[in-house]
Order: sequence, then C-alpha cells, then structure tokens
Amino acid sequence: MSAIWILAGAAVSAVSLLSQVWIAGRQLCPEASQGVLMVMMLGGLLLRLTLVAVVLIAALQITGVVAAIWAVVGMIVMRWLLVYGLHKGKLFRTWLQK
Repeated sequence: MSAIWILAGAAVSAVSLLSQVWIAGRQLCPEASQGVLMVMMLGGLLLRLTLVAVVLIAALQITGVVAAIWAVVGMIVMRWLLVYGLHKGKLFRTWLQK
C-alpha cells in the first residue's frame, strides 16, 4: 500500500516540475505577453498546490499519517531526481529550446 502513495507523490511531483519547466519555456519566448505569463504562472501554482493537497488529504483520510508521509517521500525523491536530470542531464534541455 505504501508503494501506491509513493507513486502518487512521485506523479504529483513530476506534473509539478513539468508545468514549471513549461511555464519557464514560455517566459523565454519573446512574443509572449506579460499578462498571459502571469496568468499561466498563477494558474500553474494553483494547480500544483491543489494536486499536492488532494494527494495528501486522500492519503490522510484513506490510510492515515503513514501514507501521507510516504506520499511526501515520493514527492521529495521524484523532485530531486527530476531536478538532477534537469540540471546535469539533457532531460528537458531540448524541450526548453523549442
């Protein structure tokens, strides 16, 4: 059961980082307007916070504190893996250059 919550946390973290990278890529685009970018940034922030809250509340209500801790561990581990891949590897480099 803990593996499910680790995977749920990892999925939320992956979606969060992908949305941040996508928004950052749009900010580098010279023809993007500042108003649209601000709406995208705030909308992405609300989406990420909502996803984290949904996973943590579901973990707490369904199985308890231990499941919520496993979900947070999944989020942290996936976040570090993706940031490492973004920084050291070529994981998102080609996507940002589009």
